[in-house]
Amino acid sequence: MKALTYHGPHHVQVENVPDPG
Repeated sequence: MKALTYHGPHHVQVENVPDPG
């Protein structure tokens, strides 16, 4: 999914991130 300021296991800002696994 593409999202800025992706809230996953760590706070990271990326345009393209994998699913929260």
